[in-house]
Amino acid sequence: VVPHTVTTDNDYEDPTNGRFDTMPTIGLIPPGGTFEFTFTEDGEYSYHCEPHPWMTGKVSIQKDFS
Repeated sequence: VVPHTVTTDNDYEDPTNGRFDTMPTIGLIPPGGTFEFTFTEDGEYSYHCEPHPWMTGKVSIQKDFS
């Protein structure tokens, strides 16, 4: 079984929490593992898995003004 990564597609670096990327912080994510990241800016942040480039995703952040 191959581990995974969360690798930013747009080199996003949060001003508070650093780079949206597992490699500089925790490295490879083992099967069943998790990765948490707190975004502090609105936007869309796309990512992929390095060992599995077809595995992609996007996080959309929007402040709630309600």
